[in-house]
Amino acid sequence: MDISIRCIGRDDIGDVAKLANNIRIAQMTANLPFPYTDEHAASWLNYVEATENEHVFAITAHDDVFLGVVGLVHEPEHERAELGYWLGEPFWHKNIMTNAVSLAVGYAFSMLDIQKIYSRCFAPNIGSRRVLEKNGFVLEGCLRSHYIRMGTVYDLLCYGLLRKDYEEGRRGIIYENV
Repeated sequence: MDISIRCIGRDDIGDVAKLANNIRIAQMTANLPFPYTDEHAASWLNYVEATENEHVFAITAHDDVFLGVVGLVHEPEHERAELGYWLGEPFWHKNIMTNAVSLAVGYAFSMLDIQKIYSRCFAPNIGSRRVLEKNGFVLEGCLRSHYIRMGTVYDLLCYGLLRKDYEEGRRGIIYENV
């Protein structure tokens, strides 16, 4: 499926709430509440709009169909960005998030003055691990029994992608205006 990313906006609140209101998504994310309401989505978007270093994108298919979210938190003082993402369950297992992360990584290295992108996921989240690995991220470590989410204790896996490694393996894509 061909996808694109664009800046998230007020028109996405209903779609964010609809897709994020899923226990299976909430269980594998650090911060999404469940149930997830329009009010949660609006509050989150207010935060994103008020925070200069948040670069958050809607993942969309043809005709601007909303599929999920991919975002970066730019940490300029450390020349890095943290990558986070989630995808609506109807769109799982279609290579969509792998492609969306590729677009976000291209944006980050083209538009932000960074040397590294990092991301973390719960160890049982095989899909998220595969997305990162397919995009060249390297497992840097495991924080054992580090996170408690909805009553479950998780190991937290830490992944990183260095600019130099990205440039050596790049697919020839540079993003100037996303």
